[in-house]
Amino acid sequence: MPILWIVASLIAASASANAPEQSGNVVFAALIEDGIAVSADGARKVALPKPTMPEDAAPADQRRVIAELPGNRPYEDMVRNAIVAPFAMKIEDLENPGGDPLRRVDVWFVAYGSLNQFFDERQAVPLVQWARSDKKPSAAMISADDLRRYSIVPAVGNRLREQFTYQQGVLFDRVRVGATYRVMTAWEPNAVVIAAVIDSRFNEDDKFPNFWQSIPESGEPAPRRRYTTAGAYCKVIPLAEPAGALFVEQRFLFAEPHEWFRGAPLLRSKLPLAVQDSVRQLRRQLRSVAGEAPAPAAERK
Repeated sequence: MPILWIVASLIAASASANAPEQSGNVVFAALIEDGIAVSADGARKVALPKPTMPEDAAPADQRRVIAELPGNRPYEDMVRNAIVAPFAMKIEDLENPGGDPLRRVDVWFVAYGSLNQFFDERQAVPLVQWARSDKKPSAAMISADDLRRYSIVPAVGNRLREQFTYQQGVLFDRVRVGATYRVMTAWEPNAVVIAAVIDSRFNEDDKFPNFWQSIPESGEPAPRRRYTTAGAYCKVIPLAEPAGALFVEQRFLFAEPHEWFRGAPLLRSKLPLAVQDSVRQLRRQLRSVAGEAPAPAAERK
């Protein structure tokens, strides 16, 4: 069953010794300030909302932000240290005159661990992948040699990492999607921020093209069509209480062409359960990495 690519295959990263020094997460800044190109000519852009939780929020303000999330669940319920603790979610369809329909998915939840677990090079890509196929997707980090074809040298800096990865998978046996993502992770004073966006420089690349194609019942794939509209970020902030609690906020924006499912809400209908499964999987992963005991049987339901 298709699930959100929030937690997926783990991808290692590398950085060139000649990489340019950089101090900030420019991908994240672009997503919330300039926005993601949503028109064929790239002129029209849509920005992702800024994070809900300020990094310097006082304990009382942290409680208020969490209590006011979609669903209005009590703070004590949202911060419960359990695999099955609730999460908040909002799905919104956005207007895009003359372009493909847009969908934004916002997710908030609390997990237990440490910030360094989120800065781990294996975590960055899974936390900002917006979809997962009903067949095992392929994922690969783009090599330095392939990046040099576009004069790209991944940036590095103090607690900053840049990656370029290629993801490809099939949705509902109906659509194949492939894209090259620029992913940047930054460890800020009191947060880890991961941001990703499709890199248009690879639109027509022979090895890592940005595309989608229909898969008819006959099994013969249709011609490829360009796919360039998808971006996401994840921000993780420690809470003042309870001890070890981390507030995780994820924002995803992507185009869902009408031709994918002829307007049927197949992808949208699966998102709530997909997010639930992915949030629980991440919580289990954090526990496992931290060396904690497995969750009680009641929590694994």
